[in-house]
Amino acid sequence: MSEPVELETEARSPWPRRLAVGCVSMLALLLVGVFVFDLVMRKMVADRIEKELAQNGWQAELDGFDYSLWNKEVEIYGFSGVPMDEDRFKQFGEVRLNNARVKFNTNKENILKELSISEAQAKFGKLDKLKIIPGKELSAKGLIVNNPEDFGGGPLIEINELKVVFGDITMERYKRVEIQIGRINLVKNMKGKWLTDGASQFQMKLRNMESQKGEGEIPEVDSLSVNIGEVALLDLSQKGTVRVVQVNQVIEENNNPKGYALGVFLRIIGVIANAKNQADL
Repeated sequence: MSEPVELETEARSPWPRRLAVGCVSMLALLLVGVFVFDLVMRKMVADRIEKELAQNGWQAELDGFDYSLWNKEVEIYGFSGVPMDEDRFKQFGEVRLNNARVKFNTNKENILKELSISEAQAKFGKLDKLKIIPGKELSAKGLIVNNPEDFGGGPLIEINELKVVFGDITMERYKRVEIQIGRINLVKNMKGKWLTDGASQFQMKLRNMESQKGEGEIPEVDSLSVNIGEVALLDLSQKGTVRVVQVNQVIEENNNPKGYALGVFLRIIGVIANAKNQADL
């Protein structure tokens, strides 16, 4: 009889399987590493934000934030905070903003490249959008400055758009400032006083500020344009209706970088006085 033929099976190499397992393991370790790194960075960024706020005298809360190491960018969501200093609290009250994004210069450490804020609100007013590029420009939309509390606390100046072109990196000199005022809301309070009754005192403050050098000095402006759409007048003591006067006035001030403020203020007071005369108030 013939002997049974023994079939020889070729042994398979274990390396393809080991290589596949190794690749999967490396991928898993990489994903875990990225996840842990993200957690660590978030903790570091959160600690940095809390530290900066505390050092500047703020007690604040955040709904969340995001960051990009590649773009050197931090984004904050749902900020609400109050200054711990009593005087600053009286001025600002609780500050809220929906979103803030800070971009830093990729070539220089801790040098601000751009700041963007949306939907911010505080005791003195609110704004829809703000964007600042240091040394270049500032733009704001939907900016409202409120009346003092004894004049109702509602909107005083409603600025549709504000544009500032900086003259240098210090942002202490401006090439061009454009202010588009949709409405000025002038109120007579329950004591029978208009806010503009204190214009002479503010005029003196402006005169002193223009003469100051250093801290508190008014920034120099090469060219200023203020466009006023309408003036609304309300007498709280009479509980009357709001009277709106269309003024459509443009106030320009050029080549007077150190003495523009007082002149522009007086011309704005003149526009308001004419509106009061037209409304027979």
